[in-house]
Amino acid sequence: MRSYSGGRGYAGAAFGETAFRVAEGGPSLEEAIPGFEVAMPEGKLYYRVERPLEEVASWAVAVEASLKGICPALEGQIPSCRTKRLKPEEILFLDLETTGLGGTPLFLIGTMAFREGGLRLIQLLARSYDEEAAVLAALREMMKPVKILITFNGKTFDVPYVRSRAARWGVLVKEAEVHLDMLQKARSLYAGRFPNCKLQTLEQCVCGRTRRGDIPSAQIPRAYHEYLSTGNPTRLARVMEHNLIDLVTTAELMIRMMGG
Repeated sequence: MRSYSGGRGYAGAAFGETAFRVAEGGPSLEEAIPGFEVAMPEGKLYYRVERPLEEVASWAVAVEASLKGICPALEGQIPSCRTKRLKPEEILFLDLETTGLGGTPLFLIGTMAFREGGLRLIQLLARSYDEEAAVLAALREMMKPVKILITFNGKTFDVPYVRSRAARWGVLVKEAEVHLDMLQKARSLYAGRFPNCKLQTLEQCVCGRTRRGDIPSAQIPRAYHEYLSTGNPTRLARVMEHNLIDLVTTAELMIRMMGG
């Protein structure tokens, strides 16, 4: 089993070592987590992190290369692709970070999508509860061309959560023609072979990787509330990295389970 350690920064971040980490009591959100403010047509603002995947996770380049060749395998699952080829831009990976298990605001919509010929990390961050509507509106725009949505436990958690929170704000988010939930696929393939089918268990047993320095999922709501109350982005940066690794692991599991 491999573990990864080493360089810091966008160009050299190793697996499980954050591309966003800053010193305690450190700089502003913009300095800690490079991104930019976006205004939606409704006038609502949110914070967007968008970079080529290879810049924020150089270890994920092999995953990107494999994904580019998997479209033919996915086409057979989409009725409309019987007469039209699936484009990489019509695939979206999704992973949410929320303030609770249900009925509470979401604050981060993490996605991976092919843009400009490469796989990009696109994270939509609400810097306050009021910006939740804006990140949902941004997801609405991203979902317009999507034919295949890929998640891990998304049928039970992510998509119903988006549906509920979007209804709360009156935002209509289109749903994909096909939703591939890798947790369901993993349970059918690996039940009884591993202790469980949690994402990080599969990451170790199937992908052969172990995380270092990752923030536990149970601490994520507290980390966000800490950012809201203090303005210190240190632990929020760890949440952004956690979200990134979840997305890449979901992609690699899909490749492996589909024989890529």
